[in-house]
Amino acid sequence: MGLENGRDFHETRQIFQKASPTRAFEDIVKQIEDAIISGELKAHDRIPSERELQHIFGVGRASVREAIRVLESAGMVEVRTGAVSGGIFVKPLTTAMTVEALQRLFLLEKISERELVEFRQAVEGITGYWAAKRATNEDIKRIQDIVDKTEPGDIKWDEFHAADVEFHLAVADAAKNRINLIVMQAVRQTMIRVMRITFKNLMSRRKARDAIIEEHQVILETIKNRNAEKARELMFSHITNFYKGILDESSIVK
Repeated sequence: MGLENGRDFHETRQIFQKASPTRAFEDIVKQIEDAIISGELKAHDRIPSERELQHIFGVGRASVREAIRVLESAGMVEVRTGAVSGGIFVKPLTTAMTVEALQRLFLLEKISERELVEFRQAVEGITGYWAAKRATNEDIKRIQDIVDKTEPGDIKWDEFHAADVEFHLAVADAAKNRINLIVMQAVRQTMIRVMRITFKNLMSRRKARDAIIEEHQVILETIKNRNAEKARELMFSHITNFYKGILDESSIVK
């Protein structure tokens, strides 16, 4: 499958050079990553075999295997078995992969709740501003449909939570900035993992959910009216108000 859609390893081997002797596997990972990101290696291209990579990079088998393991774990390559169709192939890069990589980074760095909240306040404020400036009629209808789904008073926690996430990502999508959308997805998923039980306890309360629904509707109306500064202010307040119910006051930027 890979051979008909991508280049053979004989064509890709010339991209690389000898690896640095210090922590050689990291240098191998970087060279292959750079080649994929720059487009020198494209989706479905076949990378040289482990033995060929040993020769190309001038390293031992262990360094090559560790590098391939890291790249495979990161979703950048896949290793297929088989005498004819087997080998190491470049995987198509997706937004989901980028989001997952950012999530892992946030968790590995042990990013605090305070840092996540501050980031959301700043970024979602400007996201509201951009959305009011750039949202299409289709964007506004999508946000309206999401808000409408949360109207029933007996909506279940999981359904409400899904709609809440969908609302914020729809506003980010309407802002027409792909970097913002990708980072927002990663931050939202990290917050869910870090604070899931606390979220559930808060949003299971009818009063808290009703307040969120009302604020969503007001933000939507401001985006409809193209009032960018007001949208920024309301989104900042929306995030601030939500976390007041979760975190210590000292963690919230006023």
